[in-house]
Amino acid sequence: MKRMISMFAVAFLAGAVLGCEANVNSKNTEGTASDTSGGDTSGEGTILGPEKQNITSIGGVVRDQITQQPINGAVITTDPPTSQLLTNSLGEFLLDVTNFPGLTQFIGVSMRVSATANGYLPNQANLTVTENKLTTAQMLLTPSAGEFNVDVQPAVLQFNEQDFFGGGATGTKNVTIKLVNSPAAQSANWSLVIPPQNAGWLSASPTTGTITATPQFVNFTIDRSKLPAGSYNAEIVLTVTGATELKTIQVLYTYTGGGTDGGDGADGADATDGAADATDATDGAADATDATDGAADATDATDATDATDGTPPA
Repeated sequence: MKRMISMFAVAFLAGAVLGCEANVNSKNTEGTASDTSGGDTSGEGTILGPEKQNITSIGGVVRDQITQQPINGAVITTDPPTSQLLTNSLGEFLLDVTNFPGLTQFIGVSMRVSATANGYLPNQANLTVTENKLTTAQMLLTPSAGEFNVDVQPAVLQFNEQDFFGGGATGTKNVTIKLVNSPAAQSANWSLVIPPQNAGWLSASPTTGTITATPQFVNFTIDRSKLPAGSYNAEIVLTVTGATELKTIQVLYTYTGGGTDGGDGADGADATDGAADATDATDGAADATDATDGAADATDATDATDATDGTPPA
């Protein structure tokens, strides 16, 4: 009986010891995952576990700066260049330096690591390569405004005769720039440049600004006094910081060569020419009259002479 009790006590103590060891290992794994990935305590699927801690390597976790959620499929590159990596479902990446013999010279040196992902601004971190140690960093990516979050209306400006007030030389139309469906971007800086080949007759105001919840208006002005007759097409690039693509604004105008009163002075010159022509005509008529009067005066003078000398008039 005593023997059975002793055996039971030994088994109980062994089980307790094993249980303590299991708890310690569990805490170590959770601590490693938490330290490395910024909060993941499951350890499932991690590539930054304890078995990697003594390897000469660099790694980390890429997360959304706002939600703190891991970003799967972020592209990781290094300088000096190694292989291109992709983050896993936990946002993790790992680069084993021992797999790249040429990088052993960088042990003790800081290596630049860059992370990019669709819909996010890129970010960088400097990780020091330490022999027999995993060096990690958490990289936070800021969601970008995104091309689909910037709206420009209208994207095509078609100028017509009615846009030139009173038939004058200049006409102005505007576009609206605004953020739409953009909870990640509260504001965005923008700028535009008129192409040099169009700058002589097309201008914009303003050319830089910041879009917030309030839309911004940009005025485009055509000065047709500087244009010969013809069709004109200008494409202006609108750059929005953080957007994944550029926006363009197209300006179209067909000039027939008329309707620029007070613009290029041509109509004024025509009016002056017309007045000059009228004056010339009057002068011509006067000259003709003067010639007739001269002939009559000559006849009168002859008649007077005839009367004096007694010669009968002809």
